[in-house]
Amino acid sequence: MKVVSREEASKVCEEWKEMLKTERHHNHEIVDVDGVLRWKENKDVRDLVGVKGPLDLNSLWEFFYAMGLNKNSEFIRDVYRNMGYSLGGFWELFYWEMNNEDASDYNPMQEYRDKKINDILN
Repeated sequence: MKVVSREEASKVCEEWKEMLKTERHHNHEIVDVDGVLRWKENKDVRDLVGVKGPLDLNSLWEFFYAMGLNKNSEFIRDVYRNMGYSLGGFWELFYWEMNNEDASDYNPMQEYRDKKINDILN
């Protein structure tokens, strides 16, 4: 596993370049795992969610939707980053309008994120 700079990752794909400009509000590392660029996984999150974890993604999405979250929710995006999701998969899920018709509405600004997280917790 090798850490990859955002500048290096931006050169791989034009769509990623735009995505990484938007994703500049956090400092989540990007890593190369066997030739695939991924967000660096948080082992604790990965152990909870995934093939071997007790939480499957379908149930997790039902939970997200029940909480009023959507694909533009910073909380969901943070879960996927911490799962070690590939940059390609992340772009397809959150930035490609075929999978997220509201992708252009995503607002990663700090005050927006804090408001959404406070809404979830209260």
